[in-house]
Amino acid sequence: MKAPAKKQRGRPALPPEEAQTALIRERVTEAERSKYERLGGKGWLRAALNCVRAEMDDRVPASVQLARVMAAVDEPDFADRHVQLGKFYGAPNVDALVDAMEGHIARLQEKVQMMRLPQPSALLEHVREG
Repeated sequence: MKAPAKKQRGRPALPPEEAQTALIRERVTEAERSKYERLGGKGWLRAALNCVRAEMDDRVPASVQLARVMAAVDEPDFADRHVQLGKFYGAPNVDALVDAMEGHIARLQEKVQMMRLPQPSALLEHVREG
């Protein structure tokens, strides 16, 4: 006599893209928590996240999304970036590089401040008397 097939226990596993395995924990104020609950809690959060993804897919074509990913992959790593910046600033070591970059930032901030100062007007003011 043949043994009956074993019946699987429990609910079948969800596909990986639908499995809810990640946890989001954030500290919020009581007012923010009550607003979160009023908006619908985890259901509202899931809908908002799905809406953002759909909007992103509608706004940004897949080819552009792919190009952005590829650009990030092609970007030099931090070591290469530091070497490039060191050559640009003529810095022999990291400390000199940081000093040179801070000096550059300070000079740029001074230029911005100078642009914000009111410029004297070349026009003479005419005042009528009488």
